Amino acid sequence: MKKYLLPLLIITVIFLIAPTAWAADQLRIDTDSINIRSGPGTDYAKVDSAGRGQVFTILAEENGWYKISLPGGKSGWVIATYVVVLGETAAYVSGSKQGIVNDDKINIRNQASFSGKILTTVSKNDRLTIHQREGDWYQISGAGGLSGWIYAEYVTLLNVDSSAYDPPGSSLPIWQESEKSQGNITLSFQETNSVSSLTLKGDTFINYRLEEENSRRKLILITDMKISGQLPALSQGQALINGPCNNRLEIISSNPIYYEIKESPDGRQLVLSLSPSSLLGKLVYLDPGHGRLNENGYTDGGAPGAGGLQEKDVVLDIAFKAKAALEKLGAEVRMTRVSDGMPLTLSERAFMANSARADLFISIHCNSATSKSAKGLSTWFYAPAGDQKFDRTARLALSQCLQNAILSATGLANYGIREDRFVVLRETAMPSALIETAFISNREEEALLATPEFRQKVADGIAEGIRQYFIQQ
Repeated sequence: MKKYLLPLLIITVIFLIAPTAWAADQLRIDTDSINIRSGPGTDYAKVDSAGRGQVFTILAEENGWYKISLPGGKSGWVIATYVVVLGETAAYVSGSKQGIVNDDKINIRNQASFSGKILTTVSKNDRLTIHQREGDWYQISGAGGLSGWIYAEYVTLLNVDSSAYDPPGSSLPIWQESEKSQGNITLSFQETNSVSSLTLKGDTFINYRLEEENSRRKLILITDMKISGQLPALSQGQALINGPCNNRLEIISSNPIYYEIKESPDGRQLVLSLSPSSLLGKLVYLDPGHGRLNENGYTDGGAPGAGGLQEKDVVLDIAFKAKAALEKLGAEVRMTRVSDGMPLTLSERAFMANSARADLFISIHCNSATSKSAKGLSTWFYAPAGDQKFDRTARLALSQCLQNAILSATGLANYGIREDRFVVLRETAMPSALIETAFISNREEEALLATPEFRQKVADGIAEGIRQYFIQQ
């Protein structure tokens, strides 16, 4: 369940809490065939291979690679870009979670993916039993032998006391805070960068509802369990306890609130994250251009600078810096490459973002021209007018936000917002943009691109442009 509102300033909280992350110790292969290597890189020897759907235990993580356990006590490494980490796959206690379908004609699939085969459909108000969760999907069963996977957004969880359920057409059971508490919740609070996290740990799984009031300047989490725990020391605002069973968590802000709520696999833990940033909970894919192996076995370095600077190195460093800046604002960031020589085509880079259902895709490059005087920043998008496959308004807005923010951060000349059919733009399903940061063929701009300080300015501009884009949405 995700909600995104406007910046958070002064916070008044009933109870606050720190996120205690639940471990993710397995991964599933998400491509038809992948090499398992002896170390974390493509230059290590191949020791085995695996195919889509195979699940392995994670032993370690290093530089975008996972070390996994293999049969016979052996181990190997797989690249992170072609796997799904199963941090939310533990089964619920059988029958402990019930839900109903909240929309009509919803597909039930044979796996936890939109690419899974459609087995059947369910209708609004159909009753489901939820057995486990994998990412944003529930594994369910129902009447008439129904079983499979459903996208979690289409399921409304019901009270533990399923006897309160009424037939389709009547109102759903909603727990009232005057009812007897069903258990206990302890709370903790943690702040990381711009994100405040409230963790609720229950002695049984937590039924709750989350309400918004006062134009989303007040959030109220109501549960059927007694809440207790340490209150945080806030520089502005105060902590409150409310409700006859101490079962309410109220967050009050002078501005609308950005928030995200996540459940643990067994439903006994909630983490409510709050942030002043519009990036909270967003998944951004960064694509450092070039740097891939080609068919002749050498790395695509991109455009060379007049003084010998390599485009692939510049944009990789900018991407790492942008990743750090975006993560401080609450975004989840993945990169199409974290080193040279990763065997990815342009189409595969787009596929990675599509498979992850990223919110944005940003490709980072340096420009080059035969004219040594060409200079400035340009941002490119692709969205033919009238083509329903592309959201032209969103893609143009993203390009404008990026262009304006990077220009402001760097003071570069404005080379303009432009449109072309680049592969990574036409094959991405989400709003996407390609940034030509500066002309590496221009000696003055090459000198800028060579400095860590300028690269940081570009990275900060990218992060700010993305933040501004989500504020507008």
